[in-house]
Amino acid sequence: MPTTVARPRSRAQIQESVRFIKRQLHFTGLNFPIVGFIENVLPQIDKDFQYEYCDKNDLPPNVYAYYSPVENLMKIREDVYIGASNDNPRDRFTLAHEVGHYFLHNEVILTRKSRSQILAYENPEWQANVFAGELLIPSMQIVDMSISEIMKECVVSYSAAEIAHNNAKKSNY
Repeated sequence: MPTTVARPRSRAQIQESVRFIKRQLHFTGLNFPIVGFIENVLPQIDKDFQYEYCDKNDLPPNVYAYYSPVENLMKIREDVYIGASNDNPRDRFTLAHEVGHYFLHNEVILTRKSRSQILAYENPEWQANVFAGELLIPSMQIVDMSISEIMKECVVSYSAAEIAHNNAKKSNY
């Protein structure tokens, strides 16, 4: 069965894309306002962008939100929206992940490769996770922070903070 792949992008390319977006917004802080960004900024920069909140029964099981490039529509479960509005780290990451799909995946490529043959840098889910991580946890700003400081300042989960912390330590900032 064909599956989707994205245009290949490295972690560094995705991180630079996020930094560019933040520079355009003049955002330098650590607690990225993801809900406000979706509600206020995306509709200003893209007049065709739409978002809607829906009941969890309106989405497939275990789908918390999704972005459709064909419709230019982001659907967000109401409970995820409420959680993100109340600084729930998992819900914030979910929304940042969908924003990653918005910026990175306006073109979809079908391939005959199996999921196991798709390399990480062409996997749209990996790319959206890297985007979300950089959006919420700016790698250049957290190099000297502990995992608990990252969690607190960036309003993210332990696992997201740990991954970002470990990746930042590997980089040459």
